[in-house]
Amino acid sequence: MYIVPSGYQNGVVVFEFDLFLEPKAEAWIDFRETPTRKTGALGPEITLSGKGRAFNRQGEELARFGVEDWLGVRFETPLDGRGPTALTLSPRGAAPIRLDLEHQTADFRRLGWVGVTGAANETAAFFLDNLKLRIEK
Repeated sequence: MYIVPSGYQNGVVVFEFDLFLEPKAEAWIDFRETPTRKTGALGPEITLSGKGRAFNRQGEELARFGVEDWLGVRFETPLDGRGPTALTLSPRGAAPIRLDLEHQTADFRRLGWVGVTGAANETAAFFLDNLKLRIEK
């Protein structure tokens, strides 16, 4: 699934949703200036695994969370170079996990594409609910 927002150039993009991952599922979420990775600046990127782990682009484990339950996911992404994206993972019944995600390129200033993609090598599913995308000035 991908979203192509219009006019997201100033302020902070807030992208939030609830996610349920089957045990073999992986959801890859990334923000881009353009739909292709070959052109344009790249924002934050993370992979969330049905095994209850979060990984950055380099494959480094950033956090662990509960499995086989809904997980609240919230990105707060500044578009004016004011710093990294604040990611909050909110497992049901547990304390929220807050992470700072660096943008993949320093010149990321405009949001033109957000993708939530299946990244598993096996047949699996994940589910999204309560999806919200907005810009806060």
